[in-house]
Amino acid sequence: MRAPRSYTREDVVEVNAHSGAPSMRRILEIALGFGARLAEPGEFTKRAFLSGRLDLSQAEAIASLIRARSAAAARAAAYQAEGHLSKRIARVKDELLETTAYLEAAVDFSDEDIEALDRPGVRTRLDRHDDELQGLIEEAERGQVYDQGLRTALVGRPNVGKSSLLNALSREERAIVSAQPGTTRDIVESTVLLGEVPLLLRDTAGWRDPSDDIEAEGIARSQAALDSADLVVLVLAGNEPLSGEDEALIDALAGNEKTIVVINKTDLPSRLDLEGLPSQLQGLPRVELSATTGTGLKELESAVLRLVGLGPEPEANEMIIADARQREELRGAQTALLDAREALDAGFGEEIMAPLLKDAVGKLALFVGEDVDEAVLDRIFARFCIGK
Repeated sequence: MRAPRSYTREDVVEVNAHSGAPSMRRILEIALGFGARLAEPGEFTKRAFLSGRLDLSQAEAIASLIRARSAAAARAAAYQAEGHLSKRIARVKDELLETTAYLEAAVDFSDEDIEALDRPGVRTRLDRHDDELQGLIEEAERGQVYDQGLRTALVGRPNVGKSSLLNALSREERAIVSAQPGTTRDIVESTVLLGEVPLLLRDTAGWRDPSDDIEAEGIARSQAALDSADLVVLVLAGNEPLSGEDEALIDALAGNEKTIVVINKTDLPSRLDLEGLPSQLQGLPRVELSATTGTGLKELESAVLRLVGLGPEPEANEMIIADARQREELRGAQTALLDAREALDAGFGEEIMAPLLKDAVGKLALFVGEDVDEAVLDRIFARFCIGK
């Protein structure tokens, strides 16, 4: 493929051969013998970026597309790889530059006989820029859920059916299920798709006074999983009244708004007083289900999506698949913008506001790879697969 019509805008030779490890290995050995070398991770996409074929946000979208855990994340990454996000960032950056130029002109010609700064007009512009950046940040947060998943802790006292629920959601026997309490003594993990949202499920040890050191360590790990969770699923047994262990765990969860209450074992006679549940659980989403029969699992899916503010059918153009670096640039741009708005409201002049807006413009430039240094590029492309 002759330059510049290849992916990297360089001359490229592509060898197609029958599959099979021995023949492919021999072709590779011959190529290396003639002076070729193995590509570094992400080298082809890095060359495409350096040649101007892609900007950095498009290049990173290709990596996101490769590692996507759900169809929604893949659609959003493909949408970005086509350059749609880059155009939105460029538009916001150009609007910020226009406002910055207006302020800098007021500084440069402060001694001239020109009209005073239109402070209400500048405030209106800054509000509009903030709305645009806030929209991008919110889309990045939604995209993070679909891309990285929700760290989800299944918590409850022993024998309420946490392991059965993990198995039901995983559609495989990941955890040991037994009528004997205390079966789970360590964290059991499984990644499942609930709708199009990946859940990083962690089945924790049953919450109770430990009977030995091993169980005590398991419960300590349960507390750590609880503390780091994006979502907590509190499992109660619908066929038994609340116990002291249930109440202790409910107290520990007080104030955690990212909690869903699951009443399990609805296939058995009910003995749990749902109307008399502790006040800490009032207002939290509640789902009644049977992990054994699967009844109610769809309702749990809907409750999870509602709790994290997502719809059942995500649109690719309503989310951004952004890594930590990109989210930091967006937040940094918004912070600089808000500082400029604060300076305006406090009565400061253009000479204070203009540098702050230039900083916001610089953050957006870094987002798409303008003036990014080699060390940052090396870190970004090191995450790619070899040959991409």
